[in-house]
Amino acid sequence: MATTKRNTNKHNRIITLGEVTNEHICDTIEQIYEINNEDKNKEADKREPIKLILNSPGGDVYDGIGLIDVIEQSETPIHIYIPKPNRYSCFNCKQTI
Repeated sequence: MATTKRNTNKHNRIITLGEVTNEHICDTIEQIYEINNEDKNKEADKREPIKLILNSPGGDVYDGIGLIDVIEQSETPIHIYIPKPNRYSCFNCKQTI
């Protein structure tokens, strides 16, 4: 089972997101809000970006949409990284990246 974790080193600001579930998305959103709160007195161009590593086999669409809303509203920039794992899908599947 995948989990959400934050690197405790404030200079790295790394959040790793595994499977997209309500619990994991809520943890990730909470961490994004915490970092934005830490940065509230910094100018926008002085904020160090959050690195979100999205390593997920999939999950709940509605929870994912909630995360997208938070990413778009974040005043601290968020850089999303998607590792290149050995992924596969069915013939008629569509993938959104």
